[in-house]
Amino acid sequence: MALPLHSRLRQKVKDAFFKLVQILWPNRFITGSIDPAGIHSIFVIRINYRIGNMLMVTPLIQALEKTLPDARIDMLIGAAYTRCFFEGFSQVDTIYDFPRQLLKHPFSVFTYIKRIRAKKYDLLINLNSGSSSDRIATLLSRASIKLGYCVNNSWLPINYCVELDPAVQHEALKPLLLMKAFGATQTYAKTLSISLSKNEKQQANKVLTGLLTNCHINSTGKIIGLFRNARYEKKIDDDWWLKLVNRLSAQQPYLIFIDILSPDVTEPLMENIVVFAEKDLRKLGAFMSQLDAFICADTGPMHLACASGVTTIALFKESSPLLYGPLGKNDLSVVMKDKTVAAISAEILQHIGTG
Repeated sequence: MALPLHSRLRQKVKDAFFKLVQILWPNRFITGSIDPAGIHSIFVIRINYRIGNMLMVTPLIQALEKTLPDARIDMLIGAAYTRCFFEGFSQVDTIYDFPRQLLKHPFSVFTYIKRIRAKKYDLLINLNSGSSSDRIATLLSRASIKLGYCVNNSWLPINYCVELDPAVQHEALKPLLLMKAFGATQTYAKTLSISLSKNEKQQANKVLTGLLTNCHINSTGKIIGLFRNARYEKKIDDDWWLKLVNRLSAQQPYLIFIDILSPDVTEPLMENIVVFAEKDLRKLGAFMSQLDAFICADTGPMHLACASGVTTIALFKESSPLLYGPLGKNDLSVVMKDKTVAAISAEILQHIGTG
């Protein structure tokens, strides 16, 4: 799909601006490793408004907490509703969100920049070298060390960089490459996490139990969550979902399905199916953690399910699991292609231990 004319013009202006800046102020990177002993405050910048992209920052946060256990971490993100993904990490303090509409109010932008510049950090990490907003935020923020990816022919306001590794394809694992800047040889967790507490899981279990009780459901069978929404071509139509549920139920009558609704999908898939809706994404993740499995397309809640620890079965219609698939050890990515509903059903049942 071609971008609108105004978007293409805006991109050309951005490209021209950064090319000019690159000529006037060429990149100068410092060689050598960063001494972890000198890092006590960190500022992580990832201005993005998608659930999945923000959850893909969590492997890096886990790695920073492991390598720098005494450091405090502040963050600059996009949407306020994704703050909750990082609230379970003990070293994360202030999380700044950047509302889209802020740019329409110049005075508010000035106040916002002043607030962020009030603190100087030992380390700043830029997670998207191709983002204009991330680069500008990196330039305006104060930090002794500014770390990001090495990118040729692109201006980056950083002084340390790490080369991308072509062998690392998954978008959630690329940020872990930045840990090489510390000369780190540690092994890091290669999965998403929102660091749910024991209490959060207990409360979610009460919600799940109450839901099943109200629906007069015997919870001795496996409880399977469904999420039918996805963006654009990744979405799978309801007729297909209905065939899948009917097929799974015919093979295993004791499966209990919970249709997780969203603002864009408000009607249940079928009569007599259990439904659940929760706007708070952290509470939704906690609820997912109490399920036996979760089935969905390539979508933000897929990454949330993975980060909650539930067995996640992701159905890839167009996109690639090599780049975006769930990373949990019990997760499954199913590339649909020309597979029949029966074949996918059999694959799912085998994976969750009922086939």
